[in-house]
Amino acid sequence: TSVRPRASSRAAERAALLEARGRTLVAAGRAAMAAPAFLEAAELGEAAGEDPAVVAERRRRAGEAWLVSGHVDDGVAVLAPLMEAHGLRWPEGPLEALARLGVEALRATSGSLAMRAGGDPAPADLCWTLARGLLAVDTIRGGLFALVGLRHALRSGDPRRAGRAMAVVGGAVLVPAGGSFARRGRVLLDEAAALAERAGDRYLRGAVEVIRGQVAVLEGRWREALVRSEEGAAELRRSTVGADWEGNIGAMGAMRATEELGRPGDLEERARRALRFAGQTGDLYAEVTARLYLGMARLLAGHPGEARAAVESVRHRWSREGFHVQHFYAERLAALADLWEGRAEAAAERLAAVWPRLRAALLLRVPIVRIDALLLRGRVALATGEAALARRVAARLARETRADARAHADLLRGAVDGAGEIGRLHRAQAAFREHDMRLMAAVAEARARLVREGEAAREGAEALLREVGAHPRWLAVVAGEA
Repeated sequence: TSVRPRASSRAAERAALLEARGRTLVAAGRAAMAAPAFLEAAELGEAAGEDPAVVAERRRRAGEAWLVSGHVDDGVAVLAPLMEAHGLRWPEGPLEALARLGVEALRATSGSLAMRAGGDPAPADLCWTLARGLLAVDTIRGGLFALVGLRHALRSGDPRRAGRAMAVVGGAVLVPAGGSFARRGRVLLDEAAALAERAGDRYLRGAVEVIRGQVAVLEGRWREALVRSEEGAAELRRSTVGADWEGNIGAMGAMRATEELGRPGDLEERARRALRFAGQTGDLYAEVTARLYLGMARLLAGHPGEARAAVESVRHRWSREGFHVQHFYAERLAALADLWEGRAEAAAERLAAVWPRLRAALLLRVPIVRIDALLLRGRVALATGEAALARRVAARLARETRADARAHADLLRGAVDGAGEIGRLHRAQAAFREHDMRLMAAVAEARARLVREGEAAREGAEALLREVGAHPRWLAVVAGEA
């Protein structure tokens, strides 16, 4: 009779050691390596008859470690039984997710932000795990769990849980929705910042700053996006261990801002640094993000083959389930490489295959994805000579609220109609300069010179792109052949 208790005791001790190992790996930025340790700890603890809540928390940590490091399918599989136990249902498809998100968003805009102590924190933590793992991948589902998690976080009465939920719901879910939702989102972000200051919580302070950087990305305020993303990530590095997801979001925001500000060399340096870090930690999300930005940097430098290699790596490494943000950006980079090589029809075929999948996944409801998809459609239309389609895309872009969207619309319309719309090219150039977008300002000026002066202006027009570190071929990719 003494053999079984001793065996259970040894299993419990082993489980505790594995959990400690998992926590250490997370603290060292190696979440992907931590997941198996947490999972084995949960299984041993369950076999030893440990408290079911302890076992469940180890499983949640395993799922979280998989999700935040980009191993989406593994993470969701581990978390599914926990979701069922807490009455959290996985949406069967994007339309169900969107419908439920709408209901939760209405609750969030009308409900109180008061915290009520005494609630079970486990549902809040599970929703936080799902939200942070999915928002940059499967945006609609991630937004749904962020909203549900806000309700549970407020019920928990814990300032950090409430603050991080407010920040993510406010900045990543409600602000992108626009209108009254966006106004409520800004209130949530401000309240999260106030909570951080009252509690002296440096993690929450850094996380809020990273999310505010994402809002600046959404709104096309690129210099602010760069500053906030960098400062938020730096605060997290100084103060917090195990905040790699937040740090990755900050790094992604900084890379996007750097690309839009027209700094190809800086973008390449950042992407290579991020790729090295991802290789050391096994972080698939960070790796895929870095490869896509590195591919863009190499395309800007005149190396379409390297851009295609990045695409192939992402296709091979990323989840094959569903259609995620990462799938779209890989196809976008491939289409831009097609345009670079003068293969307009190939780019058009690629876009035609991707567009229905974008619609089905509801990613065209995500503002930054929608604008990038419209820009790609407009550039492909220029390359294939579909002037009417390019004009329609320009008109649609002009209705977007992002700060630089109208400038892109003017560039596209000016590229289509040439001398008849040269004023639009001048207006685009001025707007891009106002937003510190050096490369796009150079593109608009170069296209205007070619419209005015023809081939005599070619050398000077191409020099404008070289001055900002881009290959002259980029002019044809984004503004069509002269």
